[in-house]
Amino acid sequence: MLGVLIVLFFGSTQTHAAGKTILQPDARTHKDFLIQPWSPSKQDLVVFKDPSCPYCVRDMKKIASLSEYNVFVFWSAILGERSNYHVNRYFHCDSPIGAKVQNAMIERKLPDCAGEVNQALFDLNNKMVEQYSPNSVPQYWLGGRQVSRNQLKTTHSGSSPGIMPPSGVVIPWSRYQANQISLEESDEKPADKPKLALVVKSENQLELDLLTKLNENYELYIFASGVSNMSCPKAFSCDFLSEKGTKNTAEFSLLMGIENQQGPALVLAGQVLNASKTQKLLAR
Repeated sequence: MLGVLIVLFFGSTQTHAAGKTILQPDARTHKDFLIQPWSPSKQDLVVFKDPSCPYCVRDMKKIASLSEYNVFVFWSAILGERSNYHVNRYFHCDSPIGAKVQNAMIERKLPDCAGEVNQALFDLNNKMVEQYSPNSVPQYWLGGRQVSRNQLKTTHSGSSPGIMPPSGVVIPWSRYQANQISLEESDEKPADKPKLALVVKSENQLELDLLTKLNENYELYIFASGVSNMSCPKAFSCDFLSEKGTKNTAEFSLLMGIENQQGPALVLAGQVLNASKTQKLLAR
């Protein structure tokens, strides 16, 4: 029986589709870059803007439509000295992305801020820009992947949220049936549950109680590497331990850009969940 609890390694980095490990914003460290207070029920969206970019100005006017997300805005002055000057002035304000700065950007003028430069926030901003190296603006990143504005869920007065998968990754679940966990000898018809993938490495083991809990709320798929010697609990079908399941694990990890990620990962709605959301889901 699978006996030892999963060992979780929560961090602040994530590997995106190109294989590069990038810094993920943290609700505590980067709280001054949030448009609205952080919510654990929302996905984190990283946005890069240049104050001289007309498309950035246009999108800033519609920033409220992204209320489905925890929106982190960072300033990437890629359009010259004027952009640099404006961005530098933003960090003399109480908030580098607050209402005063947003209004000044939209009106194409400097904000009326007379405070000292907040060097700590300025350095945090520049570190994020260095990590992502945006060569165009506005630029949007979700779950370690760059996405277009049109791929994002938006909310408008009198309308419902969009239904496009936020990461833009369409997973061919039927291809990975060998990795689906299902209760054996059950006459019950499975409910229509959201699909959840749990990806684990050889140093992690699975606890039966955890599998049972996740299986109650999700259509669960397990992708595991280096665990072929583990025994399977009688309650579950464990084809993920087969040769086919192992091959699927390598393919799925590559598809989601997590082939080099250490520790377990959860994939829901086509997106690799960050550390805080993984912890929240596993704690239910």
